Amino acid sequence: MVEDLRARRVGVLVAAILIFTITAVFNSGFIAVDDYASNIEVVVPAQRHPFGDIVAASDFRPPFANLFLGTVTHTAALLGLSHPINQLIFLRVVLGLLSLALFLQAVKRLFKDTSSQMTALALLAFYFTSPLLFTRPLIEGMCAPWLLLSAACCVAYQRHKQLGEILLALLCLTFATLIRYQSGLCLIPLIVCFFRERRWRHITATLAAATGLFILVGLWDQALKGNFHGSLVSYFAYNRAHSSSYGVSPFPTYIFLFLLLSFPVLGLTRLGERNWRALYSPLLAPLSYFSFFVLVHSFVLHKEERFMEPVMGLFLVLWTPLIDWTKSRWRLGPAIYLNALLLFLVSTTIPQKNVIGVARFVDGHTEIRRILGLKETLVVFPRAYIERIVPEERVDAIPLSLPCDTVLALRADLSDPERLTRYTRAGIFEPGLTERLIIHLNPAKNFRRATVELWRPRGCR
Repeated sequence: MVEDLRARRVGVLVAAILIFTITAVFNSGFIAVDDYASNIEVVVPAQRHPFGDIVAASDFRPPFANLFLGTVTHTAALLGLSHPINQLIFLRVVLGLLSLALFLQAVKRLFKDTSSQMTALALLAFYFTSPLLFTRPLIEGMCAPWLLLSAACCVAYQRHKQLGEILLALLCLTFATLIRYQSGLCLIPLIVCFFRERRWRHITATLAAATGLFILVGLWDQALKGNFHGSLVSYFAYNRAHSSSYGVSPFPTYIFLFLLLSFPVLGLTRLGERNWRALYSPLLAPLSYFSFFVLVHSFVLHKEERFMEPVMGLFLVLWTPLIDWTKSRWRLGPAIYLNALLLFLVSTTIPQKNVIGVARFVDGHTEIRRILGLKETLVVFPRAYIERIVPEERVDAIPLSLPCDTVLALRADLSDPERLTRYTRAGIFEPGLTERLIIHLNPAKNFRRATVELWRPRGCR
């Protein structure tokens, strides 16, 4: 029986590697504008971005994430992958495999029995957002596996009382914090975790290690940017001054978000007649990490769904004790089919497909040397997807004429047939099915995802 469960766990891992790799290779999208502008554009293509420029481009953000991403893309270039598209594929595959490796280490620490380990790994790998989220160079998603492993090490420490586990929890939390500073909030539940055990020698060693890591990171930041913890200071100064200017959302926004995200899992659970304390007392660390992170962020006025991505791994493993695979197929089936449908849609729909399509068209037509974007058509133009440098400019009206080496990009709703009589349409780039739904639900904030048309002067080839 045990060997059979272990074989199934291996099967789950192999299937997870397969779906993560397929998503990384064939889904070229990026989730958010920040995902592209702050991460992808500063490391791809590697040939145009030496490490000094990568540090400088981090601005008020910590440079750790981009230095890691840059290391991966430079490695890809050394392996002969010179085209930016191939470097991006290599980067996404590395991120996906790294996430799965960290998830595997986490579930081994979180659960003693192989069945629960398999269930947790399946949730982390096959939940409908996972393959896309954990293969993107987006800092919120990149820090999630480290945060989960940190909480898992706390669980292992409470179980085995080994100093190495709490030190590893601290190190993983440090990595998560260097990727996204807000992850450092989980230091509070980590401290509570090892203080509850009242092992004073371990407490002293952990506090000394935390102090040492804080000083070491500060000195590293000083060497890169010239100030002791300069990134940390500038990051919080920027957010304190500008956070609310990006929009204000009510306190329970994130609570409603996680309630909505629970629907694909609810059908797999058995909730009645449960000893909740017995189920979750062994998972106090991930529960406290998750709860504290969500609570603190709920008090912040500006809220975005991606801000909760760091705790998605924690959110998923917390469902593990409630999953009951012995339920009838009539009860399990709808939940599995719903998640499978969502998984297919999310993994195959390319985010920002419209502008990526424009970039790849330009990349394939070397006669195009400049691109103009009408008004807000190109809120972000992914020039990192183009092997050569193609300048992009914004115009507020359709020009009367253009040279043959220039194309005009415009959203379909900005089209003016009378002024376009001098042009011929070179291509039309539509959003994917999921993005069309997003546009329909909230057109005001998602106009950048709409259909983009590419026009060139009539008579030009």
